[in-house]
Amino acid sequence: MSVSTFAHIQELKIDYLEALEWRSEALAQLIFRDIKMIKKYTPTAMKNYPRLSEKLSWSCKQLFELNQKSSIVHFAVINSQGLIVAHNRSAQIDQQVSSDLRSHIQKNNTVTVLDGDRYHTLIPIIEHINEQDIFFGMIDIGVPKKVVSLKIKRLLINSIGLLALFLLVTFFCISLILYVVVGRPLSKLMHV
Repeated sequence: MSVSTFAHIQELKIDYLEALEWRSEALAQLIFRDIKMIKKYTPTAMKNYPRLSEKLSWSCKQLFELNQKSSIVHFAVINSQGLIVAHNRSAQIDQQVSSDLRSHIQKNNTVTVLDGDRYHTLIPIIEHINEQDIFFGMIDIGVPKKVVSLKIKRLLINSIGLLALFLLVTFFCISLILYVVVGRPLSKLMHV
């Protein structure tokens, strides 16, 4: 029973991280919209790094402020070389991401990665130009590891409580059955 509970908790952790990915993809749509708007009105924006960085950082800051209460710690745009192009904290701009994150950036697909004390959901920025998919970088949405750990801890405590209740009820039922099936007949035999 406890092995089954542990397996289910691991499965729920994976499901929670997957739900985190879906939520991050939904939030990233606002940044995708801003990228399209920037490209529409400023076709050279992808080459004009300072201007692009400024506009996307503003979008990251807005999203961060709107989602602060939902445990999101950062919004960032990372280029294909692993350089932070935009961030909700301007001090992070032009910083290189960790080698672990860079390796996931090169894979060019949506993924949630634990790096240090944060889960980073990386969402690729791919543009279809002239019959080709061009990879520009990733949108990075960070959530603290402790948020996921607390959810799992709460689930584990609930599971242990249910297991203890199940064992207590089982012990009571077995004791009652033993009394009715074995104890009572033995008591009657002794009084005969």
